[in-house]
Amino acid sequence: MNCITDYRLEDFILGLSWEKLPCEVQDRLRGCFTDLLGAIVTGSRMTAELLPPEAQEEILRLVFTEDPPVREIISLINKSLSAS
Repeated sequence: MNCITDYRLEDFILGLSWEKLPCEVQDRLRGCFTDLLGAIVTGSRMTAELLPPEAQEEILRLVFTEDPPVREIISLINKSLSAS
């Protein structure tokens, strides 16, 4: 069986950037990301208990900013967990 590969989807994904997304999509993604982080941070009692209270407060502050800094939030979580 011969298969022909079309790389249009891959090209689209690789060429995608935040700036190219419509404002409505950016807003929806922020909401989804905020929901995901909220579930990660508050949904796991074990993880939440491992994070110091000041780290929890900082993470929640960052999550609810207008443009959540994803890398900074993940870095803060990882740093807090590795310090405990």
